[in-house]
Amino acid sequence: APAVLAAVLALAGPSWRAQPQPLLQDRSPMVIALDLSSAVEARDLPPSRLARARAEIQRILERRAGQIGLVAYAEDAFTVVPLTDDAANIALFLPALGPQTMPLDTEDGEPGRADRGIEEALRLMRRAGFRNGEILLVAANADADARAAAERAAEAGFRVSALGLGTLRGGMYRDREGH
Repeated sequence: APAVLAAVLALAGPSWRAQPQPLLQDRSPMVIALDLSSAVEARDLPPSRLARARAEIQRILERRAGQIGLVAYAEDAFTVVPLTDDAANIALFLPALGPQTMPLDTEDGEPGRADRGIEEALRLMRRAGFRNGEILLVAANADADARAAAERAAEAGFRVSALGLGTLRGGMYRDREGH
């Protein structure tokens, strides 16, 4: 009997085959908040800040797993694409986005209201039921209001990162009135 038991255990013994291991991916939700004020048309980043922002966002969409959404802002912020697992859906909107798609530009050629972009991203994630996640601010500028909004988001459990657009020297662009 002990020999039969040993034979059965040997036949049912451990298997040493390799199991596929998925790569570590960040699956937490992310909302990208994109500045679409006239300031993104400056050409200090060739061909423009907006073109570079679109390219960077496209790279993020290709690599990111998990839910992702898109918010656009200038004087105010709006949800472009709610949180989705389909990053290709967001990629479809990127070529059409620009300052002309925003209902109201900022005054005096100022960059968009980043604080409103952060706040809209936070609302979007909370409405989807998330208590933590990441907000990626794609902006030419972030003032004290934006920093305060980022701190409030962090206190609520959401990490805010920024992808800066532009150079220290800045660049020329035309607002909606042609100035």
